[in-house]
Amino acid sequence: MYLAGALKTQNKQNQKAMKWTSEIFPLEMGELEPHVREKAIEIANQLKKEGQVKELSIVEEAIKRAQEWFLNMEG
Repeated sequence: MYLAGALKTQNKQNQKAMKWTSEIFPLEMGELEPHVREKAIEIANQLKKEGQVKELSIVEEAIKRAQEWFLNMEG
């Protein structure tokens, strides 16, 4: 039982430290255009690193910012 608890704690720490990539990203980003998804992944990783956005809000905030970036890029 103790070992399972230790592994569970270690997995949570690994998830927090893990960076998203173009191959491994949140499901919510799957429907984005590839260039917008790449930007959302970049933003999400930065938000995780900074720790200023709640963990549950990172993906939503990253998608929002990436879509705004794309709209601004188009003019």
